[in-house]
Amino acid sequence: MTFRRSLFLFTLFFFAWILDMLSGSSSLKISEVFSSLWAGPSGSPGTAHEVVWLLRLPKSLAAALAGGSLAVAGLQLQTLFRNPLAGPYELGVSAGAGLGVALFTMAGWSALGGQAGSLGAAALGALAVMGLLAVLAPLLRGAATMLLAGLLISSALGAIISALQYQSDAGSLQAFVDWTLGSVGGVTWNQLAFFAPTCLFGLAAALLGAKSMNALLLGDEEARSLGSRVALGRIGIAACASLLAAAVSAFCGPVAFVGLGIPHVSRWMLRGSNHRVLIPITAILGGAAVLICDALASAFGWPLNVVASGLGAPLVLIYLLRRQKEFS
Repeated sequence: MTFRRSLFLFTLFFFAWILDMLSGSSSLKISEVFSSLWAGPSGSPGTAHEVVWLLRLPKSLAAALAGGSLAVAGLQLQTLFRNPLAGPYELGVSAGAGLGVALFTMAGWSALGGQAGSLGAAALGALAVMGLLAVLAPLLRGAATMLLAGLLISSALGAIISALQYQSDAGSLQAFVDWTLGSVGGVTWNQLAFFAPTCLFGLAAALLGAKSMNALLLGDEEARSLGSRVALGRIGIAACASLLAAAVSAFCGPVAFVGLGIPHVSRWMLRGSNHRVLIPITAILGGAAVLICDALASAFGWPLNVVASGLGAPLVLIYLLRRQKEFS
């Protein structure tokens, strides 16, 4: 990774963060944002200070964490299944986390705990889908077949969620519908106390597992000959990807296309597949992408998932058209 590319990455992330901090219903100047941040959380009271510390800063931190986590989870899934079309949303992992959240919010599981309970329910749902994919992976040959399986899993889980919606009360139903639209604006400092450590732990675990991911690119036999514990590495990668996808789904809702598209952009920038470098690049690009999507969503008053899907779908379609011979 050259110095110019590193500088470009951090500059892109910084400007995406500034753009997100300036976007919202309340108009703020960039000088007001920086002066409020410099004053600290206990600075002089005022509209700008309260907007920055109570709304914009936790929202931007949640967006950066969500984007980085989803992008790294997508990178792990693409390496794990050797499938360029793999991603948490596309393979149904986010749908499994969504089922956990649906059971938590609409089936009375909320009595088991607050934010920790929601995160746990989402993690169990994501891990269940990941386990099913691991069982089906040897039988599903080809990128398109794996993608179709993910769509079918998402459809089946969606049917269960629809049944829960049909039987739930109006309050629980509205809360779940708001969750499906995706949002980082509702993440508070109290929620960040659960969300941030979970994402940072997952990202650190992914970076520690970079050696195992590099070994998987060589094939199972070659990896074993180099002393890699293939089975244990696969379990670790699957668990880490599930945790990252579950954390984002529990607190921000399902965000599409970030986990699918950003890893390909990262490989293109790196011109290689060394995961020790690829994981940090993917995390930074993913964070910048969701920050930009959230800034646009705030500016137009749209849900986050609408913007992410609207921008991500055409980009992924262009990528598929340019590489359709390889996939076929």
